[in-house]
Amino acid sequence: MSKFLLNQQLVEEDLPASAILLDIIRHHRGLTGTKEVCREGDCGACQVLLGKLTDGSLQYQSVNACLLPLGAVAGFHVVTIEGINSEQINPIQQALVSHGAIQCGFCTPGLVMALTGFFLANPESDEDAATDAVAGNLCRCKTRHKTAMQSV
Repeated sequence: MSKFLLNQQLVEEDLPASAILLDIIRHHRGLTGTKEVCREGDCGACQVLLGKLTDGSLQYQSVNACLLPLGAVAGFHVVTIEGINSEQINPIQQALVSHGAIQCGFCTPGLVMALTGFFLANPESDEDAATDAVAGNLCRCKTRHKTAMQSV
């Protein structure tokens, strides 16, 4: 039995420790904002935030859910794209919308999670570092993403 916090809900999964987090998020929990594409960690569409308590504070990093076994998230906080939204879209999503960086939208959740993880870990950053943070996210419509990141 693995226990972890998924967005704001304590989750207990009675599955093998080798079960893939992406499958649990999408198929067992119905959170389809985390996209299933390559299942090899190459595209970034399945990125989620993984948080752990370190020195009294939560530290987050973006990770590919398609590569993460259930056993590796026990005791952690897993945040999906659904978990970062409230009544309104967040500033990263707003910047992408405002600058026309949303085309088909399939890669968008992964991009948002990669940037969110980056900004949580690096509150003082620059454009080049933010661009590097999404280097693992594949998008065929990428032409407007750089302009959107400049406004975040």
